[in-house]
Amino acid sequence: MVKDEVKWVVLMIMILAFIVSLITGLILLLFFPTGARVGYYEFLGSGKYVFSSIHSWASIIFVILIIIHLVVNWKWFSKMLRRAFGKEF
Repeated sequence: MVKDEVKWVVLMIMILAFIVSLITGLILLLFFPTGARVGYYEFLGSGKYVFSSIHSWASIIFVILIIIHLVVNWKWFSKMLRRAFGKEF
């Protein structure tokens, strides 16, 4: 039962981290210029550095949770890989 709860918590945090990373990535893409442009731009009262930091940390957390997700579900994952690629995998 504990393993199912861990899977659920990891999945929910993973979804949240993905959504945060997606939204901040879109904000960075659409509202902040790239390259060496002069000037300071703000969106929702915050500069590019704030959104870039949030985006980076959410992405790091997302990748860590993907690794945890694969470890927790390794038995199923390896079974599906063997089914797709044969016994030699």
